[in-house]
Amino acid sequence: MSKGRGLARYIVRAFGLVVAGCGVVLIASFALMDPDGNTRPGIPDVVVAVPMGLACMLLAFGIFSLLNAVRMAYVLANHPWVPVEVTFSEVGAGITPNGQPVVSLRAGDREWDLTLAALRWRWGTFGGPTLLFAGKPAHGGVLATPDCRSIVWAGRSPLTRLLLGRRSRE
Repeated sequence: MSKGRGLARYIVRAFGLVVAGCGVVLIASFALMDPDGNTRPGIPDVVVAVPMGLACMLLAFGIFSLLNAVRMAYVLANHPWVPVEVTFSEVGAGITPNGQPVVSLRAGDREWDLTLAALRWRWGTFGGPTLLFAGKPAHGGVLATPDCRSIVWAGRSPLTRLLLGRRSRE
C-alpha cells in the first residue's frame, strides 16, 4: 500500500487549483483591463470583479489544500496505516448547510469520531466499510480508501463534538 500515490494525486489537484486561479487572473487582466490597470472602456467593473472573485476562491482552496498536504505528508511519514471499520454519518444538518460529515472509526476495541475535511461530493468515497487510517485518534490523521488512491484529512472539530454530544442526549 503506497502512501505516496494518494498524496501525489492530492497535491496535483491542489496545484491545479492554484494554476487555475492564476490563469483566471491573467486572462481576466489581459481581456478586461488596459495596461494601466483600469477596466477597458465600456466594460463595467462588476465584469472584472466576478472572475477575480473566482480566482481568489480557487487560489484560497489551492493554497489551503497545499498546506493540508504538508500536514498529511508529515503524518504519513510518522504513522503506519491501520485498517479501520468505518461508519459514516451526517450530524447537525439543520444547523450547518450540509451537516457535518462524521466518520466513526473502530480498530480493535478502540472507537473514535472524526470529521472529514472534504467537499460534499467526496463524502461517499469515505463511507467504508473498511478504510485505512494513519495518525493519532485523539488529534486526527489521514483517512484513505483501501487502494490508497483517495485520501482526506479527518480531524477533531469542536462543532462536531458539540453536535455529537447533543445527538447522544436526544
